[in-house]
Amino acid sequence: EVLISVFEKVSSSCGKLISSIVRTYNNGSTALAGNHNLLGSAEAGEAETPPKNVDTAFTPAAKKNDGRLFLDGPITVLPAGKNPRIHFKEAVRLLRTEAGISIGEFDDLTTEMELTLGRIIKERYKTDFYVVYGYPAAIRPFYTMLDPTDGNYTNSYDLFLRGQEISSGAQRVHDPALLRHRLKVCNVSLDSVKDYVNSFSYG
Repeated sequence: EVLISVFEKVSSSCGKLISSIVRTYNNGSTALAGNHNLLGSAEAGEAETPPKNVDTAFTPAAKKNDGRLFLDGPITVLPAGKNPRIHFKEAVRLLRTEAGISIGEFDDLTTEMELTLGRIIKERYKTDFYVVYGYPAAIRPFYTMLDPTDGNYTNSYDLFLRGQEISSGAQRVHDPALLRHRLKVCNVSLDSVKDYVNSFSYG
């Protein structure tokens, strides 16, 4: 329940920024830096000349030439809190049943798998923005908190837009004893992170 609440807050706080980026992309605007306010929005038809150091990933030229990053057509995002949140188990199931992809329960997703999942989500939920949570412990760092109901998974998540990870997060292990245990499981030397582990002994 706590993790789901975190997802709600993350989705809500990202809502304005995501919506602004989507409108910028859909309108073909290059106003992504300088005086342009990403928390606002570019009105339809407006376009500013970006500074020389601006990342042009969302410009018309970029979206035309990079078919892997953006599929054809406008980006669709549901209202904050309405976009799908699926457990990693469900992501694996969808890839197996909807795309015929062979993947183990605890295998990491390849780039191609993530892109395929993005297309599946779009077809099912009519949105390009979604969250995958509960990644396997086997593919997450030692300091990621385990799911208290199933130690094979973790309290972690990735935010996706059209099958591309745009942000990632997780609850960190804050108990020094559990950290030492995770270090052994992940075959990481305690000496290499001793100060980090000991810091949790002071409250």
